[in-house]
Amino acid sequence: MKKYYEKIKYLGVQKTDSHTNQRTTILLNELTFALVILQSFVYPEFLIKGEFFPVLITFIVQFFTGLPLVFSYFNKSGIGKWYFNTIMPLLMTVIIITHGQALRADYCYLIFAVTGALFFKKLNYKIFIFGVIIISYFF
Repeated sequence: MKKYYEKIKYLGVQKTDSHTNQRTTILLNELTFALVILQSFVYPEFLIKGEFFPVLITFIVQFFTGLPLVFSYFNKSGIGKWYFNTIMPLLMTVIIITHGQALRADYCYLIFAVTGALFFKKLNYKIFIFGVIIISYFF
């Protein structure tokens, strides 16, 4: 099991990349993997209740959550970092809108803010990412 985790953790990490870029790619892979695993815990609840539509929705969300791992697999971790910090906050906003405020997943936007600061070096990129996160949060 640990062997597979290490393989996922180091997807897209190139020896020619800078140390900082290697560390941020590993962080992206770990966060994405953890989110996919955490989202899997809702399946039994819906299956026990016999609700199959939420299972489908959860699977679709899980698919979109796991895409940064696919990008890393194809050595496109830069695209995965942009995807994680722009599309994921928008996806989180859609989930909150569809499930209502009772979901209370506002803390996730803090994760996006921290990763936005860590993943990108240019100030313009960081400002854009924070803008997307703020718009998603207040929408």
